[in-house]
Amino acid sequence: MKKKKTNNMTPVLIAGPCAAESEQQLFETARQLKEELTARNLSMSFFRAGVWKPRSNPNSFSGVGEPALQWLSEIQKQFGFKACVEVLSASQIELCEKYNIHAVWIGARTSVNPTDVQKIADAVQNMPFTVLVKNPIVPDLKLWAGNIERFQKANVKEVMAIHRGFADSSENVYRNAPCWEIPIDLKVQFPDLQILCDPSHLCGHTQWIPQIAQIALNYGFNGLMLECHCNPKQALSDGNQQLLPSQWGELISNLVFKSNVPNHDLVKQRALL
Repeated sequence: MKKKKTNNMTPVLIAGPCAAESEQQLFETARQLKEELTARNLSMSFFRAGVWKPRSNPNSFSGVGEPALQWLSEIQKQFGFKACVEVLSASQIELCEKYNIHAVWIGARTSVNPTDVQKIADAVQNMPFTVLVKNPIVPDLKLWAGNIERFQKANVKEVMAIHRGFADSSENVYRNAPCWEIPIDLKVQFPDLQILCDPSHLCGHTQWIPQIAQIALNYGFNGLMLECHCNPKQALSDGNQQLLPSQWGELISNLVFKSNVPNHDLVKQRALL
């Protein structure tokens, strides 16, 4: 098995289903991921699951809401995971605190509205959450950076950024355009900020995930958020981009996790894009 890192910093790895669909589906996915972690001697930072799903189509599965938080709370106890969920509003922060959820992420659709982001930042002020801020769906570096600053000023436990690509009608391979120059510029602007890549949403299909994951790591990203499902073919949302836990374990074992890239090297890489 290849080494996962070439320095002393452990990569941030987040995995779990696109959505919490049922108690059985969530626990089975967690169980299989736990087996992979144990068998391959890996560690995982957070177990992710969508509880509230902002969907373009009102007929699409939009999550089960609060019951999923109770399932995640039990999964944390049974498997030793730290749960991570997307929040869409300030009121959902209180529910996450109630069920001892460790981390929340701000999605690409929420990120386009600074007013909503500020309300969430106010709600998590001085609370022990890790907050992960996805890039807005539009390629706007200032908007992404501003959202991150809102949570930094709120004095939350930890703030990270997640690159999941940008909506682009001209993109004909991936689900979203990578626009690598934007997260690189963000890293230069925030040298101490951990930036992760979300290849699942960037690619839209599992066939491209290994390539995009390695490119992100080559650029000096600090880790990956990946969607895993115990039965992707039966998933209620985004089945094509969800890995089996066994596929996730194999992928992580074969990726090359590089040392942090110094800012001056990032500037050089940015000039080549």
